[in-house]
Amino acid sequence: MQSRLTLCTTVLLASAFASGAVLVVTAFAAIASGAAPGQTIGPTWWEHVDLMQVVIVALFSVCLWFVTRTIQKIDANQSEMFERLNTLSREFYQLQGEHRGYARIHVSQEEQGRI
Repeated sequence: MQSRLTLCTTVLLASAFASGAVLVVTAFAAIASGAAPGQTIGPTWWEHVDLMQVVIVALFSVCLWFVTRTIQKIDANQSEMFERLNTLSREFYQLQGEHRGYARIHVSQEEQGRI
């Protein structure tokens, strides 16, 4: 599961950066195309769509990275928590057994009049 999420995150980040690189190259090509001095080069409709696509993919990738990281940390913390709980449970039952053994010895000695 973790490798799939990491792979998805990597693919989405790569596509976001590739789309951004295409947008930058397109912008430089428009500037280098030889616009007259003082003439402003406005973005086309397609450049707006491409830019929004890059922004949305980048935001989605960042959110997906945080979700992946959080799930990995939760998994690691749960493993550690269950290990500690198992250790605590073993120690508790060991102490409970020792207590019962001591209590039986103590009661049997009282019954025999030794204490």
